[in-house]
Amino acid sequence: MIQDDNLKVVKPQRDSIMDIVGRKIGYFVTIVVTMIGVVVVGMVPDWDLSFIRNAKFEDWLPYFYLSCAATVLANCLLLGLDPYRLRHLMQIFTNAFSLVSMLALISIFPFRFEDDTLDTVVHIALWLGVLGICISFITEGVKVLVGQREKQSKGKVKVKAKHDEAIPQ
Repeated sequence: MIQDDNLKVVKPQRDSIMDIVGRKIGYFVTIVVTMIGVVVVGMVPDWDLSFIRNAKFEDWLPYFYLSCAATVLANCLLLGLDPYRLRHLMQIFTNAFSLVSMLALISIFPFRFEDDTLDTVVHIALWLGVLGICISFITEGVKVLVGQREKQSKGKVKVKAKHDEAIPQ
């Protein structure tokens, strides 16, 4: 570690054990919730709802199952390996499958409700979901390329001698 009156080099901080455990719990919960979602959505065709009965819901199910499989696979991998860039690469990976599933849902499933306003609201919500996934692609891609963590205490810090205020460079 190099030090002089105006410059102090600080080693990058590692994640605390609580951060690591919290992420691992999050990965596990995501796997469980995804599997519950697979079971529930798999039962939807048996429900006696007119907008499902009159649609091609079963044509969309393979896209949904593939997206869920990608999510479970990525989170299982992250349970074992959890480096910063891999987390964001796995988010891009799952986003790709989510985007395909969402676009398939929009194109296959007509969502013809008895209320036209509800049709409009559902379509707007689905397209906002597509927009959100696209924004996530960009932000996760930047995180992978830049490779910086969210925490501020990284690298060199210039310290003012009189006030002891740290200014990141």
